[in-house]
Amino acid sequence: MPQSNWNFLDQELLTWWMTEENFHQVIDHFLVMRICLEPQACLLAATVGTAEQKAHLNTLMAEMAALKENFRRERWIEVDMAWHEHIYE
Repeated sequence: MPQSNWNFLDQELLTWWMTEENFHQVIDHFLVMRICLEPQACLLAATVGTAEQKAHLNTLMAEMAALKENFRRERWIEVDMAWHEHIYE
């Protein structure tokens, strides 16, 4: 399947695709997507999300920040995916 048809939110794809060698390529793809979609999703999550949803987003963000100091790639992907899935609920 051509890369243009890949689902860049798929956890299995990210686990397989993201390596030290191609990290910058992965980041480039994510930046394009994030610049287009994420600000609107965050705005909606902040304005119409329930208190429980907002608390869950804060918990996930705190874990991502903690992982910056003690990076574990597979866990970071799990938490990052959960956060992004949650802002799009």
